[in-house]
Amino acid sequence: MRRRLTAEDLLLIVACFIWAANYVVVKTTLAEISPLAFNGLRFPLAAAILLLLQWRTAGFAQVRGHLGSLIWLGLVGNLGYQMFFIFGIDHTRAGEASVFASTAPLFIYLVARMSGHDRVGGRGILGLLVATGGVVLLLWESFAGAFAAQRYWVGDLLLLGSAACWAIYTVYSQPLLAKMDALALTSVSMAVGAVPLFLIALPDIVTMRPGEVSAGAWAGLSYASLLAVVFSYLVWSRAVRVLGSIRTAVYLNLVPVIAVVVAWWWLGESLTVVQGVGAAAVVGGIALSRSRSDKPASPGDNSGSCPASSVGKG
Repeated sequence: MRRRLTAEDLLLIVACFIWAANYVVVKTTLAEISPLAFNGLRFPLAAAILLLLQWRTAGFAQVRGHLGSLIWLGLVGNLGYQMFFIFGIDHTRAGEASVFASTAPLFIYLVARMSGHDRVGGRGILGLLVATGGVVLLLWESFAGAFAAQRYWVGDLLLLGSAACWAIYTVYSQPLLAKMDALALTSVSMAVGAVPLFLIALPDIVTMRPGEVSAGAWAGLSYASLLAVVFSYLVWSRAVRVLGSIRTAVYLNLVPVIAVVVAWWWLGESLTVVQGVGAAAVVGGIALSRSRSDKPASPGDNSGSCPASSVGKG
């Protein structure tokens, strides 16, 4: 029996559209701003906004006693993820980058199962397998299809690294979300990652000539900071808290479908038959996974029995 769409489901879909377009936005912006400078500017900005929001709404008392966990989550989910991501997308096509980054649900499933943080029922597993099969078709097209001669494998492998980092961040943030709200976790962990990202990028930032950067590139930096990071990270954190890490992760399979279409329309990157078949499998897997029989784990409960309607990540 299918469950109704919740607010978290709808917000996740919006976040997926934002993230999908972000691949094209980032790819275009990197033509004018170096990868290191791009991350070194957008993450301190995003972290500052989130920290201000947290300070104005609830303060930071709830993070006391959890700083060690937040520090390592910030280093993995922000520093590690973003370094792999930005250099990965710089070395491959935008649509292809989204495909490789979308392997995160498979990594999340493996990490969640091995760590005991979440569980999924039969229909959920089948849906995840169908969706992953669609991603495999898209991956196959990247390696052996019409564009194999361009040899984007370096960027593709880096993006697999980003997917693994995001999986670890997602799964291990779920128990913490039982002890603090999504904004507290996201703001503090992002600030932890933003400091080394800024320091690493400082030489590139110092040598930038802002007057030579177009308005479109500054707009792209703003989009990647405010929408793809601030808004979408908050949506993701809340969804993990309410829906569980595995069910939330399945939505990431929407991103390559949308991104491939956007890249085809905006950058002229070709959309092949194999990509179309893969996209259909992805959408079908997401639909199949959304059943009442597969209930998400409640925060802090590894057995997984919290109904989707519970009030509760982006």
